[in-house]
Amino acid sequence: MQSLTRDQLQSVVNEIDRATEKHQSWYESLLRVLICHLPPQENDLAVDAEQRCLFGQWCNSPDAGLIIEHETFKALARAHKNMHDSCRMLLEHMIQRQMIPVELLDSFTAELADMRVQFESLRHEFSERISNLDPLTGANTRAGLMAILNKEHSLSVRGYPSASILMIDLDYFKSVNDTYGHSVGDKVLVSTVESIQKTLRPYDSLYRLGGEEFLVCLPSTDMEQASIIAERIRESISTTHIKLEQNKQSIRVTASLGVASLCPERNVVDSIELADKAMYLAKQEGRDLVKVA
Repeated sequence: MQSLTRDQLQSVVNEIDRATEKHQSWYESLLRVLICHLPPQENDLAVDAEQRCLFGQWCNSPDAGLIIEHETFKALARAHKNMHDSCRMLLEHMIQRQMIPVELLDSFTAELADMRVQFESLRHEFSERISNLDPLTGANTRAGLMAILNKEHSLSVRGYPSASILMIDLDYFKSVNDTYGHSVGDKVLVSTVESIQKTLRPYDSLYRLGGEEFLVCLPSTDMEQASIIAERIRESISTTHIKLEQNKQSIRVTASLGVASLCPERNVVDSIELADKAMYLAKQEGRDLVKVA
């Protein structure tokens, strides 16, 4: 699944909240129909009932396309469809004045419960992601970083292709703050993250370590590929013009990058230190450079 912005993550959480509320109202109406033998809603009898409710319509919208490959979302979509299929069978039994089998009612209840669990699981994960995003830049914070790097390292130990990491530090960032003020410095940080993110692949992840320092995790990426990506990031940052609103001028910044592999021969901390040393070597040799550990 591709990396999502704070707004995109919040949009998913909002949609889940709406769907949870709407389905509770729908469930209460369904109980009245089944118990009191009221006329059912036409949409509930349709073979594609799961696509006709508001949540189903959202599932087929471009907004849901952002998370369509997410495993929990897939499980939620299956549970949602199964629940509506069981609902339709319940209503068909009622319309035909047939006794509703206990097994069918139990199946519907279980599928409804499964759907609610998937709703809650997806909401929890995306809410947690929001809380782990840097409020200024939208990059990931340090929270969860080591878990991701340890996971990638574990994969390499088991024989899977190793990940690579990039250490990125803006050059002369302190002078930007001193010369133009912290508001411009903040603008530079936001611009930097945008420049990095547009260069990354959907499965790469970007973390703000603090100040003007960032780390990128590149899963299943050898050193040659990582160096190419690092060079693209360096060029993207250095060629971006950041406009100053007060005088309509613009400034440019550069970054120094260090590249290291999360290979099985050393631990994660040592790999981070190697990437960090390579980054400082880039600074020593003139800045606006990529160096490989």
